[in-house]
Amino acid sequence: MAVLEVDKLKMYYSTREGDVRAVDDVSFTLEKGTTLGIAGESGSGKSSLAYTLMKLLPQNGSIRGGKIIIAGVDVSDMPEGEVRSKVRWKHISLVPQSAMNALNPVFKVGEQISEAILVHQDTDPDIAIEKSKQMLELVGIDPRRYDSYPHELSGGMRQRAMIAMALVLNPDIIVADEPTTALDVIVQAQIIQLLKDLKRTLSMSLVLITHDLSLVAEMSDMVIIFYAGQIVEYGSSEALFVTPAHPYTFGLIHAFPNLKGPKTKLISIPGSPPDLVAPPSGCRFNPRCQFATQICREVEPELRSLNGGRLVRCHHAEEVLAKSVR
Repeated sequence: MAVLEVDKLKMYYSTREGDVRAVDDVSFTLEKGTTLGIAGESGSGKSSLAYTLMKLLPQNGSIRGGKIIIAGVDVSDMPEGEVRSKVRWKHISLVPQSAMNALNPVFKVGEQISEAILVHQDTDPDIAIEKSKQMLELVGIDPRRYDSYPHELSGGMRQRAMIAMALVLNPDIIVADEPTTALDVIVQAQIIQLLKDLKRTLSMSLVLITHDLSLVAEMSDMVIIFYAGQIVEYGSSEALFVTPAHPYTFGLIHAFPNLKGPKTKLISIPGSPPDLVAPPSGCRFNPRCQFATQICREVEPELRSLNGGRLVRCHHAEEVLAKSVR
């Protein structure tokens, strides 16, 4: 059963130079109890997609088309007050990028979690406090830390507190935007294990947004490779990482050494992501692509189905796939 359906979603930022096409014709489905990994380099639009799903956009950001269906309801045109009272936190919550710095420094950690309950539910403050302490304990924080200020907690504890806040109303979906950013490797491993345990215990669905391919491979059932505001490849984690079919996916995977398999020559992806105010004609990846031909520079590829139900946005997907298999 699908808990989130995104159909032809477009979200642009208005600037003096023109519209920044941060999310451009994006479609995918998230099934109940599964993890969808969204990977791509910085500047590809991953975080913009996260905030679009939450409908937490700055003044110059607006949805220009498409649908976001949560719990069977299209929220893309829903008024902000209705989204806040009926959808956000109750059905979908966000663990923001650099979440350990997202807590208000002048309020106690527990008070901030309780506030999320009191704003969205008509309940007694004492019940909200007790529920907040239970959530802190669930994420591995001593409930006595309810009265601690953010600066009194370590970075990992603050990250856990933000996860507790996101879970406090038992939403169907958690959107985790770079949940391990700025944490040391030991704490990263603890946060990853916590997310795994919570997903299994609470049967929640997870959208994991990151540039860490190893994290995506470890956590995800399905994977989206995001580039220049678009999905360039979408399929099962095993299929994408074993036999990538898009040149960008191929380049990302072969830029890392394989610690267990045979030694192979690493490759790099030249250049940088394009300007999304005026992206390249044709395929947006063509200026950096080793497989690019004339058609890539002239005709924008559609997201099309490949073998095994995979979707790929590339004129030469079969050629890339053949090279991956070798």
